[in-house]
Amino acid sequence: MAHARRRFIEAESTAPEIARAVVALLRRLFALEQQAKEFSLEDRLQLRQQQAAPLLAELRQKLLGWKEQLLPKHPMAEAVNYTLGQWTELNVFCSDGAVPVDNNL
Repeated sequence: MAHARRRFIEAESTAPEIARAVVALLRRLFALEQQAKEFSLEDRLQLRQQQAAPLLAELRQKLLGWKEQLLPKHPMAEAVNYTLGQWTELNVFCSDGAVPVDNNL
């Protein structure tokens, strides 16, 4: 997830409102992960399914909307397309409590 977030931060100057919206949603997602840090794998998975999955669904809807609004070569469109292209991989943590939200240490 950190790689996707980085793409939006790098393109922030071209569409700051989109970058801020994505970073705010991801901040909420990372806050959930911080909250679940000491949870059992089962409890962490339950939290993710109940709270992180709806955040991800909201993010995906926004990304799809922005994809339609932005020109394909726009730097923010590249961030959006990268994230949508990695969507399955970015959501794996919602199906397994042992998988971290990102692989940055």
